[in-house]
Amino acid sequence: LKLNPSAVRERAKSIPGCREVLAQGESVLSFMVMDNDKSNHSRGDGRFDSSINHNNNSKVASSLARVNIFVDSGTIGTSRVLDGKVRQTFRRNVQSLDVVERLLRYPEG
Repeated sequence: LKLNPSAVRERAKSIPGCREVLAQGESVLSFMVMDNDKSNHSRGDGRFDSSINHNNNSKVASSLARVNIFVDSGTIGTSRVLDGKVRQTFRRNVQSLDVVERLLRYPEG
C-alpha cells in the first residue's frame, strides 16, 4: 500500500466540508468535498445540509468535488462539474499524507 486508509480517513476528518462516501472495493476511498469558500451549504460538521432548496444548481455543483483515493497505487482522482462539463484530474504515485490533505482541502479541477 502506498497510502494507509486509516491515516487518510483521519486526515479527511479534520477538513471542513469533507465526508467519506461509499466506494467500491477496499482499495478505493471516496470523498465528497464542499468548497466552503464558494458555498455555505455545509452544516459545519463535515456534512451537507440537504434541506436547502438550491435555486442555482450549477453554482452548487461547481462547489462540489468527488475525490477518489486509490490507496494501493497512490493515485488520486478529482471530478467536478465546471461550466456544465465534468472535469477530471489525476495525481499519480502520491505517498505523502500532506499532499492527500491538500488535495482534499483544495480539490483540483
